[in-house]
Amino acid sequence: MTRNIPVLSRRSLPIAAAAAAAAAATLAATVVLSSGAHADVTTVGGGAFGARADVTPLTGAPVTLGPTPAVVLPPAGGGPITDTAASATAGTPPLFSTGALVVSTQGDTAVSHTRTVRSSATVSDTNLLDGRITATAVSTNCLSNGDGSSGATSLAGLGLPAGLPAVSASPAPNTVRTLPGGLGTVTFNEQVEVNTPGVTSSIVVNGIHIRLSGGTLGTGDIVIAQSRCSANGPDVLRPATSPSPSPSPSPSPSPVAGGAGGAGAGAGGSGSGNAAGSGDTAVPAAPVEGSVSFTG
Repeated sequence: MTRNIPVLSRRSLPIAAAAAAAAAATLAATVVLSSGAHADVTTVGGGAFGARADVTPLTGAPVTLGPTPAVVLPPAGGGPITDTAASATAGTPPLFSTGALVVSTQGDTAVSHTRTVRSSATVSDTNLLDGRITATAVSTNCLSNGDGSSGATSLAGLGLPAGLPAVSASPAPNTVRTLPGGLGTVTFNEQVEVNTPGVTSSIVVNGIHIRLSGGTLGTGDIVIAQSRCSANGPDVLRPATSPSPSPSPSPSPSPVAGGAGGAGAGAGGSGSGNAAGSGDTAVPAAPVEGSVSFTG
């Protein structure tokens, strides 16, 4: 009995080696591309409140209120989430009193570089420090996404103690006025930002922030109309980029025919090939099958 087992000639080995090398190069390119995949804003944060007070007067019990009304955005986003209150009052005589308060926050749920959160707060008919500071409306808003954060304050009908410099209806960030009588300071459009590339961009905006420092009204803080926004993730404050295309595999090297005298004969056959080195381009040889006979 005779069995024929096909075997590859030596001329087919360079082709097989080249194919293996090309496959390895393609796999390496795929791995490099995956490791450099573009990241995004992965979570958002937001919130707002209308009014908050934490004051220790010279006499009497501490005055604490709020924050009220208040909303908080979950890290996954969603909304809009809103809340309202008809009024707010703290202290006797009142450290502050307000009319209607409206707050809101919302955030995109789809993960992307432009994933955005927005928050806002509006307080009407504000009377602070027993009439020393008044406003018909105090509004704040903020925004955060992969490009950073921003915020603003709008003041309508603002009244200040005599002698204080006027404040614009759209004040610059962190506009400060010193209250008379050593009462403390008041900051309009107070903005606190935290920007860490690849980690977070956040902002807190307070429409009015009074800091009492020990005068006749005591010590403590009063905040009117706060908005908060943040975007978090490895893509924050980094330029958006597109993934690089996969590099093309290197062409397989062409096996070169033997030197002068041509290629050797295939197993089981005889003959000579074209001579190389005379300006002709070598052509890859086709695999040649031979056979080995076993008799049994």
